[in-house]
Amino acid sequence: MYNYIFRIFYSLFQKIGTVDPRDNAVSMVVLAFFAHIFLLLNIFTVLFGTNLLTLAYGENHSKYLWLPLIILIMVLFYRHYNKEKTDQILENSEGSEKLLSIKNLILVIALIIIPFGVGILLLNSN
Repeated sequence: MYNYIFRIFYSLFQKIGTVDPRDNAVSMVVLAFFAHIFLLLNIFTVLFGTNLLTLAYGENHSKYLWLPLIILIMVLFYRHYNKEKTDQILENSEGSEKLLSIKNLILVIALIIIPFGVGILLLNSN
């Protein structure tokens, strides 16, 4: 799924003509990953009535405590989508349907927006 998101955004950013479409596409994959983690944490909170984040750092913790973990995740994603991996993903996508179709763009945006929306609804249900 993340390779699919990467492939669509890489094609989009390449068509737009950004300086480095790979870095921009990886940023969108990281955004999608954080959306999915947000949804999973909120599902866990609703199902078990326990917020994992408050268990880890307590009720009044600083958001800056999460910065090293977030940076580590971003670095891991950037290392995973290196030049060779990018070439391999794009090579596998050649010959498939048109990547920048409206259907594909809506699907990819939905893969990012819907988890945020559902996570927010779950967050507000408590």
